[in-house]
Amino acid sequence: MLPLGAARLGAVAEGPVAPGTSVPEALEGAPAALEGPQPVAAAGASPPAAVNAIALQGGSSADVEAGAVQEVPSTSQSSLATSTASGSGLAAVVRREVTSRSLWRWPSQPGKLPSYVEGNFRVKTFGLLTIQFVVVLVTMVLVEVYLPLHTVFRNTQQCHAISVAVGIATLIVLTILYCLKDRYPVNYVLLMVVTLLVGFYWGMGYMIFSSRLHFQLVGIMGIGALVATCLSAYLSYLSKMDGWCVVLTSVYVGWAAGCIVDMTIVRHFPGFEGHWEFVAALVAFFLFSVLILDVGNKLAFGNPDDFMRVIISMDSALLVVVSIPISIISACLLHTDNYPEILGGAARRGEQRERHA
Repeated sequence: MLPLGAARLGAVAEGPVAPGTSVPEALEGAPAALEGPQPVAAAGASPPAAVNAIALQGGSSADVEAGAVQEVPSTSQSSLATSTASGSGLAAVVRREVTSRSLWRWPSQPGKLPSYVEGNFRVKTFGLLTIQFVVVLVTMVLVEVYLPLHTVFRNTQQCHAISVAVGIATLIVLTILYCLKDRYPVNYVLLMVVTLLVGFYWGMGYMIFSSRLHFQLVGIMGIGALVATCLSAYLSYLSKMDGWCVVLTSVYVGWAAGCIVDMTIVRHFPGFEGHWEFVAALVAFFLFSVLILDVGNKLAFGNPDDFMRVIISMDSALLVVVSIPISIISACLLHTDNYPEILGGAARRGEQRERHA
């Protein structure tokens, strides 16, 4: 590697360079110039400008670590100049100045991303989860208000069949999203479709939960995601907490805040049956724990490439982990509705046998 900038070629070779002369030939005969002290950046330079100045003038990164950086006056704009040495065709960078300080920060530990990258990843992830829960909640309200107005959705068995079909469609779209999670913007389009399908699926919960348990559950998780977004931003930027501590603190403090808000609403507003808020709190705690067990390490280390994986994990937990018990309960309730008819038929047959006897 050439230790000196080509701008110093004429000075090193002690004279003009003849056309066609190569760099080794031009430097030949000037050992004293090469053995001299290497220049350093002047006073006032920002770290990127100082590193560029030292590198272009033959220095190394050791010069920066040893404190060889001094101040240089800043300029109004970056300049990149090239020069040709006496018609020889040898072009080299003469000067490169950086006008503003770079936003890049070195990682705190080897093998890790800078802390601000990890913090931004967590804020972005929890923020998108918050938006998802808001969209799901709005879709649930619309479904519960407008679906019973149609004749098709007044039949319990037909509604159950439709909910199962929507659940299967959601799983299919979720699988496609997982396969295309790195294909922008297709991944975000599929994510929106999944969010709307989940909202439609949960909106049909009015057939099962007269206590509005499904609204309480989604509300707790939405508030928890919002609090986790704000708290993770605070803990990431204003403290030196470990990534795992930030994730655990943000998630479970958010869960506690969501439970407090839910219990306050249930106790002071009509339309909610009592004591179901504890069930919603336990289910929300379980779902947040599933999220941490599945992708907690990705949230802690904050690799931006794992962003969509975390979102898919939350959607899978919200749909699969909870929808299977809901489907079983709804199927049992459907058979329970027919149970009095079965008992009545059995009683009538028994009376007929007694009369014949």
